[in-house]
Amino acid sequence: DKLTRFGPFSSQARAGNVKIVRGPWNEPFLAGLEGFPEAAHDDDVDACSGAFRMFQDRTDGLLEFYRRQVEAMKGGTGCE
Repeated sequence: DKLTRFGPFSSQARAGNVKIVRGPWNEPFLAGLEGFPEAAHDDDVDACSGAFRMFQDRTDGLLEFYRRQVEAMKGGTGCE
């Protein structure tokens, strides 16, 4: 469920390990995260949970994608 998926990101944010770029969108963004799960909209929660998972997943995550791209470039086959 969404609450379970949000847990790892939320834990890292509480530990001070999440940084955001300062901007006019900060207040509504943080209010949406802090209001979860009672908030009317949870799109930002879903985005943060999904992005955090992509950085941690060693088989299908974003870092693995880029690792494969680098390996392909080293092998002379180019990026696919």
